[in-house]
Amino acid sequence: MDKHTVLKEYFGYDSFVRDQEKVIDAILSGRDVMTIMPTGGGKSLCYQIPAILLDGCAIVVSPLISLMKDQVNALNLSGVKSAYINSSLSQTQRIEVIKRAREGAYTLIYVAPEQLLTPRFLSLAKDMNISLLAVDEAHCVSQWGQDFRPGYLDIDVFVEALPKRPIVAAFTATATLKIQENIVERLKLNDPLSSVSGFDRSNLYYEVRHDKEKFAYVDKYVKEHSDAFGIVYCQTRKEVESVASRLGSIAGMYHAGMPIDERNAYQDQFLRDEIQVMVATNAFGMGIDKSNVSYVIHYNMPKNVESYYQEAGRAGRDGSKAECILLYSGRDVVTANYFIDNAVQNDSMDEASFQVFQSLERERLRQMISYSKTTSCLRQFVLDYFNDVHITACDNCFNCTGEFDLVDVGLEAQMILSCIVRMGERFGAAMVSDVLRGSRNKRVLDNGFDQLSTHGIMKSKSSAHIRMVIDYLLEEDVLSLSNDAYATLKLGSKASSALKGQEKLVMRVSQERVKSSLTQDVSNPELFDRLRSLRKSIADERGVPAFVVFSDASLKSMCAIMPQSLESFLSVSGVGSVKAEAYGEAFLEVIKKEVELPN
Repeated sequence: MDKHTVLKEYFGYDSFVRDQEKVIDAILSGRDVMTIMPTGGGKSLCYQIPAILLDGCAIVVSPLISLMKDQVNALNLSGVKSAYINSSLSQTQRIEVIKRAREGAYTLIYVAPEQLLTPRFLSLAKDMNISLLAVDEAHCVSQWGQDFRPGYLDIDVFVEALPKRPIVAAFTATATLKIQENIVERLKLNDPLSSVSGFDRSNLYYEVRHDKEKFAYVDKYVKEHSDAFGIVYCQTRKEVESVASRLGSIAGMYHAGMPIDERNAYQDQFLRDEIQVMVATNAFGMGIDKSNVSYVIHYNMPKNVESYYQEAGRAGRDGSKAECILLYSGRDVVTANYFIDNAVQNDSMDEASFQVFQSLERERLRQMISYSKTTSCLRQFVLDYFNDVHITACDNCFNCTGEFDLVDVGLEAQMILSCIVRMGERFGAAMVSDVLRGSRNKRVLDNGFDQLSTHGIMKSKSSAHIRMVIDYLLEEDVLSLSNDAYATLKLGSKASSALKGQEKLVMRVSQERVKSSLTQDVSNPELFDRLRSLRKSIADERGVPAFVVFSDASLKSMCAIMPQSLESFLSVSGVGSVKAEAYGEAFLEVIKKEVELPN
């Protein structure tokens, strides 16, 4: 059996994409590799196919339990004997997996990095013929990366403890040049093939919105896409709980402060297509293999471009059109700076290294702010950040295809700044807005602000408009916020020149997008829904997520090809011989009814 036969028989694909074949050939020749490949680009096949062809068992170091479960379920359904070892297994289950591993039962074993140096696993590894050590999410090994995980520092120690060094292959979707160098150094890769197949995800639409009423936008968007699955990322646990509860029963939530059983239950419901949207902090997602996420909305700006690229990239994993929308406000910057200032120093860092780390985090934040404010192509910005080649305009982001107005707010800025000064720089945006609009509520009257010359000076403007201008002034450093729970408005570094009319203040106001870029790219929507229902019933019976049976892309391929036999069913993208034998007749029956042919 060769690599092309394995690709078709086990995974149902006719050809390799991007740099898959080059990476697979390097591993099969015995060479270490360091691979950067975008989410949805087929990284897992780069180590799964060599694992099947090489003599022995491949060890896959993976960061999250959910990823291991999904990939092991998918592999076993495709006929590739696999298992995982992590904290989710009971003592009895772990002993059984290790026993079977010693008997040579598995082609791949997925393991959490924290398990590598445990006496039981290390003893097993020394007795095994390990053909390949694949390190997934390899950027986690870098202390300068956005997802540093101390357990990844044990990988090179583990390799050195083995009687025979296996091929070592590192994989990630997110790494700058500095992080790539750090991966090679930390994992001690030997003359590795360095394969960077690009960061572009052409199926993803990017947009940044500066809407004041964030929840109103999310609520409307989710309702307008009720047939799609999505993720809404929030910066804080409090926001996660607020947004999820307001969306209602269609939404689950996930953050590190929840009981493990509760958040895992929501995650399973989302993976099984039982809830429409997951509202989560960044604790959710790395390694989530759900292929039919149609949109990712960031309720707040992430802390850096790497995190945004990774989180947004959880949309459209199957290659279908998907949307990545960032809802930005100046307050997000204050929160992000607060997290940097109050970061906990890692035990492996001395004080000097920690200060360098904080400095790098602030620079990353500045880059993220620039992305959120640019009027140039959003895709171009991301690809420039990762030193990737690209065209000048993508025609698949709002800045390339949308419309927006440029509004001079210099005079309004002077009114707002004057009001804040007269109020003693002691209040937040809500109170400042009330005074500017001429409110006579109790707080305004009790503080005597109805006597200020700025009271009612902007009464013709809505509260939402004033708050939008305030957010813009925060972005431009004309205003600043206190680093406490009160978010008091203060004069910023550019306030003096703005008050004198020396600062050019032109605010970009997005026009409403008329039509979503998401389209129903299915040739037969009714058949697609029936196939999706069949898939869910099979998945529920087997206790696995629906996409593990077949991806949405495979179902769309069935609708386009309309196979009438098992032989033609094998021509469907993502259908291998094992799955065709297991599920083919059931899916063919549904398809044949559609064209009114006898079974």
